[in-house]
Amino acid sequence: MTTLSDLYRQRGPFGSVVVRMPSAASDAAHRMEIRWKNARRDLEAGGASESMLGRFDGLTAELEHGQGEGLAAIISDDAEPLVEFLLDDPARNTSWLAEIPTVTPIIESRQRAIPHVVVFIDRSGADIVAVAAGSIEDYVVIEGEVTHIHRGHQGGWSQRRFQQRAENLWDANAHEVADAVTELARRVGARLISVSGDVRAVGFLTDRLPGDVKDDVVVVAEGAPSAVWEATDRAVEDLVQRESDALVDAVADRRSHRSATTNVRDVMRALGEGRVETLLVHDDRSDGLDAWFGPGLDPMCSLHHSREDLRKGRLVDVCVRSALLTDARVRVVPSEPSGEGPIAALLRW
Repeated sequence: MTTLSDLYRQRGPFGSVVVRMPSAASDAAHRMEIRWKNARRDLEAGGASESMLGRFDGLTAELEHGQGEGLAAIISDDAEPLVEFLLDDPARNTSWLAEIPTVTPIIESRQRAIPHVVVFIDRSGADIVAVAAGSIEDYVVIEGEVTHIHRGHQGGWSQRRFQQRAENLWDANAHEVADAVTELARRVGARLISVSGDVRAVGFLTDRLPGDVKDDVVVVAEGAPSAVWEATDRAVEDLVQRESDALVDAVADRRSHRSATTNVRDVMRALGEGRVETLLVHDDRSDGLDAWFGPGLDPMCSLHHSREDLRKGRLVDVCVRSALLTDARVRVVPSEPSGEGPIAALLRW
C-alpha cells in the first residue's frame, strides 16, 4: 500500500484531485459525473499526459458513491493512484498538476479519524460500536439478565429485597458491559468513549471502567441513535480542535526556549536539517506562496532558487514533503499558526 512518503519516490508531475461527494442528493450520480469531468479537463489543460489521464479514467470507473463526504486522489504516470475518502466535506472541488503532490486534504482527514467507541446502554445490556479509521471496526451486543420490579404493596423487607436483586443484576450487567467496552477501546486505541442511555445504567458502567478508559468517557444525552451519533461526531470534532489548539499554544510557549519557531525561513531550514518534530500548516490552497525543493528524496527546501537542481512547488506542499521525508509529524490547522505565515514548527533540537 502506498504511503504518503512513498509518493516522493515517484517521478512527477502529479495530479492532485479533491472532489465533494453529494451522496444524499437525489441527483448525486449526475453531480459526481460533472465533477469528475471538470477535474479531468483541468488536468488535461494543465498538461497531464495521456498515461495520467488514462489512470484517472480507470479510477473514476471503479469508485462507488456514498463512502465519504469527499474524495482525494493523487495520480502520476508511474504508479497506481493513491485514493482516500475524506471524512468531512472539502467545501470545494480542486484539481491541479504540479511537480509534487498536495497531500494536506488527506492528512487533515486522517487526523479527524480519531478512534472511538460508542455505547448505547440500558439496565439489561448494551450495544457497543468501535470506530477506527473513519469506519466501524467492530460491533458487540451485550444481553444481560433482566428482572422485573413489582411496585405493588409488598412493603418493608420484601420491597427492599426485590430492589436489591435488581441492583445486583444491573451491577453484574454493568461489569459485563464494562469489560466489553474496555476490550474494544484498547484494541482500537480509542481516545474517546461516547456513552448514552439509561442514567442509572450509565452510572453503573462508568463506575466500573478502569481509570485509563474512564478518563476518555463523554456522556451524551439519551435520545434517538441518530442524535447520539451526531453528538459523538461533535465530541470528536471538539477533541480534534483541542489537540490543534494545544500544538499552536506549544509553539508559542516554546519559542522563548528556541525549541519552536514561526519564522518561515527558520522552519524551512530546520526541515532540511531534520530538526522538526511537528510541522503545523494552514493550507487555504490560494495563498500563491512558492518554494523550492531538492531532487529525489533530498529533504532540502528553500524560499530561493539557490541551486540548479532545485524545483519549484507550493510552499505548503514543499514543507510537508520535507517533513514526511524526515519522519516529522504534520498537523493541519484551521488558521495560520502565527502572524508570520502558514507554517510553524516544534523542534527536536
